[in-house]
Amino acid sequence: MPRGADWIHGLPKGVRIYILAVAGIALVSVVGLLIFYSPHKQLEKKVLTSNDGGTVYTRLLLPQEKTGLIANEHVPLRSRREQWTGEQVKRYWIPPQSIVLELLKEENHALLEEIFDSVP
Repeated sequence: MPRGADWIHGLPKGVRIYILAVAGIALVSVVGLLIFYSPHKQLEKKVLTSNDGGTVYTRLLLPQEKTGLIANEHVPLRSRREQWTGEQVKRYWIPPQSIVLELLKEENHALLEEIFDSVP
């Protein structure tokens, strides 16, 4: 088999066209996936941030900095333990959803007070 790029010239013309078509379609598919399904673009579509200077009503929506809490992303504060006892878990465990809900309730309550204060 010839070395370098000359091996392709030894193939029949139909096979070369087929290889070129498959490579082109694969390239277009990968570029399309990167453009249309990028995580940054999806996050922009799903979350309206409170940093856009919108009205008090748009600030009632979930701010971008809180989305990680709901997605169960976390930052470890200590080294990883291989095993936990039941007592250790009971002592420190607070469901993340309850923390997020409490924070959102407080923030939304303050925003609703602001809305009601603005009503004549």
